[in-house]
Amino acid sequence: MYKRLRKNFLLITSISLLVVLGITMFALNLITRTKTNQVSDMLISAVYEAYTDKDNFNIDDLQLALKKFDESEITRDTPYKIRFFYVVYDNKDNIIEINTERIAEENEDNAIIIAERAKDIKKAKGDIDNYRFSINKIDGGEIAIFLDTVKDMHNKSFMLKSSLSIGIIISLLVFAIVFILSKKILKPFMDNEAKQKYFIADASHELKTPLSIISANTEMVEILNGESEWTESTKTQLDRMEKLIKNFITLSKSEETSVQTQEEVNLSELVTSICRDFKGRAEVSGKILKTEIQEDIKINADYEQIHQVINILIDNAIKYSQDDNVILVNLNKIRKTASLKIGNKREEFTKEDEKKIFNRFYRADNSRARETGGFGLGLSIASKIIESHSGKITTTYKNKWLFFNLEFPIV
Repeated sequence: MYKRLRKNFLLITSISLLVVLGITMFALNLITRTKTNQVSDMLISAVYEAYTDKDNFNIDDLQLALKKFDESEITRDTPYKIRFFYVVYDNKDNIIEINTERIAEENEDNAIIIAERAKDIKKAKGDIDNYRFSINKIDGGEIAIFLDTVKDMHNKSFMLKSSLSIGIIISLLVFAIVFILSKKILKPFMDNEAKQKYFIADASHELKTPLSIISANTEMVEILNGESEWTESTKTQLDRMEKLIKNFITLSKSEETSVQTQEEVNLSELVTSICRDFKGRAEVSGKILKTEIQEDIKINADYEQIHQVINILIDNAIKYSQDDNVILVNLNKIRKTASLKIGNKREEFTKEDEKKIFNRFYRADNSRARETGGFGLGLSIASKIIESHSGKITTTYKNKWLFFNLEFPIV
């Protein structure tokens, strides 16, 4: 149990950390990208205004246009730093002007190719190659402006790589710290669990002696005075106490399975054998036990513990099903999983029952449990055993049919 609990603790902590870091890095990179695009669009707008305000575009016009923007990124040197080109079209999409003076990397032919590709995108603004572009209407046509964003792309790439590196380093450090501290964090819980097991074992052992004495005294009273309703009542309660002590001991040991105690178990043969034993009891109760069992399904398990689980579930189905009803037992193989379903008809099974059905001492039907002598420990024992075998146990309730569904990894 300790290993599984620690593993789950580390898994949940790691996933939570990765989710938080992932969201943080995504947000930072998204904000950086958005802000960079905003500044690029602002510079393109300045170029557009400078072009439309003056007949002949020059650097002074751009300087005046940039003064309209109150941004910390805009300085007096900005007009001399930005690299751009533009292509002007008339209303018939004929090129009437190309300006590549502010960028050395592109000539007019390349500018035309890039502009045509941008127009094919059918968007007013966007990104193409190393450029941020915007296509705007002007008198007599439109202008496509392309801003060189190589530096911004390098910055965004650096930001992404840096955040990923920092995220990985932080994740490894936190995982290492949590891994080291997990023993101390879980120690109080494990100590408490161990104390509970010791208490149950000691208390069960101590209770056996007075119960044996009471049982012997009751038998002596019956020998001397004959049987009576009082001695019968005493013996009934003694039987209940003995069963309760046995359940306590079983519950405390239900998680103590290991690889050494497990063996290859033919689940098909085991379920068939148990159902054969229960058929007579079901018939006496006026019920029918129907089986559908696929052959030769094998699992690795503690034979006695799995035998006990199936006993508990079929016994419950017979006890708590309605009179003259059918109990269904179905075993088949689904991919690499052995699926065992045990079901019976039941008038009511609430959401509250579904949440608490595997809790210790919980009884969904108290009146029926008192009639059958149940303590509400059987399903808890079954659940603990299944968990210790890396299996899964769930319930489904539909059309007044309650099914307990067990899944095991097959050999």
